[in-house]
Amino acid sequence: MGVPAIIFGVSFLAILIKLALATNYIVGGPNGGWDTNSNLQSWASSQIFSVGDSLGKSVLASIREGIIFMLIKLKDSIVLFASL
Repeated sequence: MGVPAIIFGVSFLAILIKLALATNYIVGGPNGGWDTNSNLQSWASSQIFSVGDSLGKSVLASIREGIIFMLIKLKDSIVLFASL
């Protein structure tokens, strides 16, 4: 095994370890969200973030936003159709 193969192997192993240690955070905690009711400042100051961590929304928040988006588009389509 040559030096380049060893360097590649060690680098690959380091990347795998870093990915395994990364954490996915739901913003605001399990019941929080991207809304004005969540105290995001307090939540963020209580967390310890590391490089590679990711922030996201809960599945329920994503579904709710998708339904609202579709209802707005439906309303816009009805208004457009009524004006023809």
